[in-house]
Amino acid sequence: MWKVYFSSVTKARLFRKTMPGIQAVAFFLLILVHFCRFELKAQDLPDELYEELPGSAYRLLDQGLSHFESNRFDEALRFFNASIRKKPFYIEAYKYRARTRENLNDLDGALTDYNIILHFEPDLSEILFSRAVLRYRMKQYEVALQDLEALKNKPGFATNTVYFKTSPGYEGITGVGTLNTMTSEIHNYKALCLIELNRYKEAEDVLNDALLNDGENADLLLNRGILYEKMNRKEDAAADYARILLIYPMHEKASIYLSRTGIEVNNNDKLVLFNSILENNPEFIEALSQRAALHFSMKDYNKALKDYTDAIRLQPLNAEFWLSRGITHLKLKNYSLALSDVNKALTICPDCEKAYFNRGNIRHQQRDYTKAIEDYNLAIFYDKEYTQAYYNRAMARLNLKQKAEACSDLQIAAGQGMREASWMLRKHCLQP
Repeated sequence: MWKVYFSSVTKARLFRKTMPGIQAVAFFLLILVHFCRFELKAQDLPDELYEELPGSAYRLLDQGLSHFESNRFDEALRFFNASIRKKPFYIEAYKYRARTRENLNDLDGALTDYNIILHFEPDLSEILFSRAVLRYRMKQYEVALQDLEALKNKPGFATNTVYFKTSPGYEGITGVGTLNTMTSEIHNYKALCLIELNRYKEAEDVLNDALLNDGENADLLLNRGILYEKMNRKEDAAADYARILLIYPMHEKASIYLSRTGIEVNNNDKLVLFNSILENNPEFIEALSQRAALHFSMKDYNKALKDYTDAIRLQPLNAEFWLSRGITHLKLKNYSLALSDVNKALTICPDCEKAYFNRGNIRHQQRDYTKAIEDYNLAIFYDKEYTQAYYNRAMARLNLKQKAEACSDLQIAAGQGMREASWMLRKHCLQP
């Protein structure tokens, strides 16, 4: 059992402020606290808990939250301490003080606060989960597993609880997240504890079960990949890292971990993974749009067109999908359809420089150089460093025999580092 300390001043205040008729009740509560082995020793309290701050416990909590949300954790701690001093069993204050202490890396203090909360409110699943995650961070893997097992008997719920994300073998926090549902993260941390305890087969079973219900969860996939590396199953690890990168191309850890396996993932392998993902979840929009982009890069424009059409059906107000389908139509020389899609993108995003640029390209292909120049003008208006727009505008101006204006554009594009523009500048503008 743990210890919590309150000053003798707190006890005296309790008796002074209670009406004579309920003093006996107050006294009974204090005896009950001692009975529960909570020793109230003023001399062991940290000095800051004595600090007197004006306002009620609720007001002090609100002020602490304001500092907490602004990442001023030292200040937040002062107010949460003062709130607890005024209301010693204020669960909300303990909860936020625990999270503040985690941010300040006072892990022992945070654990004490979570223990206090769960002593009084043992059914608070989000606190039990937070304590499990904290115990994982403190390398207390066995007791963390006990907390996670205990969550099986708690009702599931949705929450915005903040928790610290980590990965096996990594010293420190890899990110901060919020839970939408509890199940996947319970499985994730169970697996992490089992990995640290070298119980690899159990960890694999836990991650596999979790991925059956949440197959595109990047954290689950990343940790299973790490597990497979520990089990010397590099091809399986590479497949999990590649799966993450297909859906989340900017995922740095997946990219680094894939490279260290030494296994190359070619476009055909990527297509197999995308097809597997979309077979299980045909409306998974990220996978659908990424497969469309992959088809486009492989010059399979008809398949790209189909995927972009499906993506538009799912998200009709996504300007990027309309624009991408328009560019695909342009590759297929479907100029009227390309123009229609890009115009739709511009109705959704009227300041999208890429849409103006590509509409200029469509009109350029249709030999409508005047309107193409108008669109390139708009692209450059929204992005003064749009090198390709300067170059394409120069080409349109050359077709209209506007040599001086074209040379000016080429000079800008060349100045921004475009080698082709430098060559065209020498050919058309610097010849005697």
